[in-house]
Amino acid sequence: MLSYDRPLTDKEKIRRVFHLLVCSICRRYTKQIKSLRVLVKRHVADLAKTQPREEFLQSLRQDLFSLSTRSPDQKSNPPTENDG
Repeated sequence: MLSYDRPLTDKEKIRRVFHLLVCSICRRYTKQIKSLRVLVKRHVADLAKTQPREEFLQSLRQDLFSLSTRSPDQKSNPPTENDG
């Protein structure tokens, strides 16, 4: 299936097959799209297995807390390295 909006009709499938027989650009594009789909699925599966390091989470919590406790006039200026 190469349509992402809806399944192709039988007639459209036949037309696609014949078109791909004569159009090398579309064959190459189809191959690239299939490869990208495989890579994206693999990447998403890998992301689901990973967890951020605890040090990163703690640093993020501290930064968010620091930003939330700043006065309104300070919030317009980003924190600097010396603020922490």
